[in-house]
This record gives sequence, structure tokens and C-alpha cells, in this order.
Amino acid sequence: MTVNGPGEVCYSLRPFLEALQTMTREVRVWVFIPPCQFASGWEEKITRDLPLVEKVVDSRHIFRFLFLERVTFPTSGLVLFMGGDLFYAYRLKRKSGYPLWAYGVPPRGVKEVDLFLVRFEKDFERYPPDKRFLLGDLLQSLCLTSFTITQEFFEPGKPRFLFLPGSRPALYPYILPFYAEVASLLHREFYPQASFVLGFPEFLKPGSLSALSAQIPPLLKSVWGHTSSLIGESDLVIMIPGSVNLEVAYRGKRGVVVLPLWKGMEKVPLQGLWGLLDVLPFWGKIIKPRLVEKLNQKIKWVSLPNRVFDTQIFPECRGRITAREVVIKVKEELERKGILGLPPIEKRVTRNAAELLAEKVCAFLKK
Repeated sequence: MTVNGPGEVCYSLRPFLEALQTMTREVRVWVFIPPCQFASGWEEKITRDLPLVEKVVDSRHIFRFLFLERVTFPTSGLVLFMGGDLFYAYRLKRKSGYPLWAYGVPPRGVKEVDLFLVRFEKDFERYPPDKRFLLGDLLQSLCLTSFTITQEFFEPGKPRFLFLPGSRPALYPYILPFYAEVASLLHREFYPQASFVLGFPEFLKPGSLSALSAQIPPLLKSVWGHTSSLIGESDLVIMIPGSVNLEVAYRGKRGVVVLPLWKGMEKVPLQGLWGLLDVLPFWGKIIKPRLVEKLNQKIKWVSLPNRVFDTQIFPECRGRITAREVVIKVKEELERKGILGLPPIEKRVTRNAAELLAEKVCAFLKK
């Protein structure tokens, strides 16, 4: 399997392997983590702790494995693309002789891909009829699984605001002070009885952010891990773009997506070939900030639910924004009548995609 950043590892790979483990323990899982501008640096460690994983090939060793090493593969197997660049999956297919199934990608590489695992029903007709299977969203599988909140993380008081800074600590020096300013304004001017939580990924430790602790006011309670529980407890989530945006939407919570670009624009990851230019001298400080601003003006949506459904699921605050602009958006969203609802077309996909994929993989390997 190939996976990319933290979103694919936590929201695609993990639910699939947990479902697969309940059906069989007679599989050998090798996970390949290609280079990725969205990587947090913790993907390998998280992956090694997942069930059924026998081997992990990280970005430092993947080229050597694909092009230099002699590898003996079992006689039967499958290449399962779950994220990254399809180039690595193509190469794995050629080297292993296994068929290639691709999850959640546009209908390209039709000659190389043996089966497209379609993530969203609205896209199904775009794929070749003989090479498509409507799987559904693996991330949604996580949200279909009920869980009991055994610990209350928010302090007494409402509304309950959850701030999610993402999984890339390189951006924390910019986003955490901004979040602190937003929380202070919300508390001081509009919601004096509110409670506030700053939710960090489970793979980070408090000591790793000791240099930033002075910038986090006591108003913001830091919690490490428990992201799903925090989302479930919250009344509104303030977050940067990422896979977690979809979890918030699936759980029916209100949210505002922020992308402040007035500081640290050289740290903003870019997709495709643009991301490869980060190795060039002077690129980060001189050219990249201008490009980021231009791309921000051209891109219609940055939040994943907004992009998937091409409509505003969450309001977005982007560019050279101020904390007060975010606070106004938060207040408007919190006071808006009605409930959050995804477009009805996706509600027809009700089967747990992780279990469905695990069944399909087991059936294929038993042939």
C-alpha cells in the first residue's frame, strides 16, 4: 500500500487495517510512504503501530527499494494506492506483478490501474464502467463507528470552541499565536462563559512544543490526541485545511476554516511540481510567498468538504486575515439557524467503506 501525509495514514489506512484484522490475520502488509510536502514526519512511526503491518518503507528508502533492491514477492498479492503520487504505485505494480487498485484518485492512468475504488458517489460515472467500484469514503467509516465519550475535556461553560492547528509543527509558530488572539477576542467581547480547547495530534508530546508554550494563553486548554472525542463535544471547530475538515462535517459540527497567509507563507505546502521547488535557493523567502498569494486568489475552496461538494459546507477565512475577521465569521456561523448538512447525494453511501474494502481484498486474495 502507498500512503502519503497524516490524513491518509489516520483516516484511510488505519480504519482499513483495523477492519481487515477482524477478518484475517494471514496477510502481509507492506506500507510505502513516498516523499510528500504535506508530511508531518510522524507517518512512519504511526504506521508501524498499526495492525498487520510487517514492513514500512519510508521516503528516504523508497527509491532504493523500487529501483535498486532485488525483492522476492509472494506469488499472490495486490498493490493498493491510498495516497501520494500514482508513479510509486505504478512502479510497485511493475516490480511485483500484482494488480493495482487505486482509491480516491481521478480517472487517470486508466491503462495502469486495474480497479478504481471510487470514494464519492457523485464521481462514479466519470470512471470506466469495467474498472470502477463504488467504495465510499474510508474517512466516513471512522465516523460511522460509535464511541462513548469517557472523559470531558472542555471546562464548564458554553459555547465550546475547539481549535485544531493541524499535524505539521512547522506551522505552529504562526498558527498558535493567531489562534490565541482569536480565542481571546471571542472570550473578551462575545462569549465570556465559553470554554476553549486546543487539540493536538496524538503523535505529538507536550515537551515537543515547549518553546511555544508561552504563546498559548491559559484560556486555551491543550489536549493531546482524542480528536474525535473533542469534535464530538464541541459546538464549533476552528481549523486549518486538512482531512479533519471532513470528519467535522461528517459528525455534523459547525466549523470555520482559516488559512492566514500574512506570516510563514514559505512554510505553506504546495501540491504537484510546485512542491518540488522548495529545494531551490531563495525560493521560499522571495518567490513562494507571491505564488501562494496568487494561488489563494485562484483557488475556489481550500476546505476539503467545500472542494468535494463544490459548495460552502464551512465558511473560509483566507489570505491576509485578522483575528477579528475570524471572530466575526465564527459568531455568524454559531448563530446561524439550521443544522449542518452534506449534499443528499452522499447520504446514499451508508455501508462502512473500511469493512467493504477489507471484504473485497480478502475475496481477491483467496482466488
